[in-house]
Amino acid sequence: MAEPICRGDVVLVDGLGQGWVSASIALGATLRLGRANPYARWTHIALVYDVHHQNAESISIVEARAGSGVHKAFLSKYERHYAVVHTHVAPHDWEQVEKFLDEVLRARERYDFVAYAGLFLYAVTGTRLCIQRAGTATCSGLVADALTRAGVVWSRPPYAMTPAGIASDLAKLGCPITMMVTGPAKTTAWGRAGEFVGGALARVLAPR
Repeated sequence: MAEPICRGDVVLVDGLGQGWVSASIALGATLRLGRANPYARWTHIALVYDVHHQNAESISIVEARAGSGVHKAFLSKYERHYAVVHTHVAPHDWEQVEKFLDEVLRARERYDFVAYAGLFLYAVTGTRLCIQRAGTATCSGLVADALTRAGVVWSRPPYAMTPAGIASDLAKLGCPITMMVTGPAKTTAWGRAGEFVGGALARVLAPR
């Protein structure tokens, strides 16, 4: 039986809901980590904010998206395309995480395309360059920054984290995961990126 979803849990999303942003993340992670890597599939990430009942329609999350910046939403928007990492944030730590999220929500921070471009370069080339502007956020930067309030130490600075990097770091910390990704692989960002990369490699390696 899966663990109950709690405040502070991380939501990993496999989907193309942000168009070219999601597609670029999927492609960059696939090229850098390979299709066999279990973390490369994730193209978006959010944090569980409130839980009224154990169903996706009653669980609110906080996320940063390209079109709408930092905002609240319900987990049900990612039906069949998400996993939940159970971070076991303690109640006294959650107070600090919640305070941070509320401050960011009040500030109405925008999605940072400049930092996103740097993250894509990192995913593809391994460069350490990552630029971020004040008053902006990325999905992974928001989640990583929030969870530093719960004592999580990341392998890179919070603003420089990617969804795959967060998933990998949490796995190393022993956080359990509940997978909710179902349906044909081609409907997910991971499936489509895999088809694209596989097709490109087939064309390159095809006998002349």
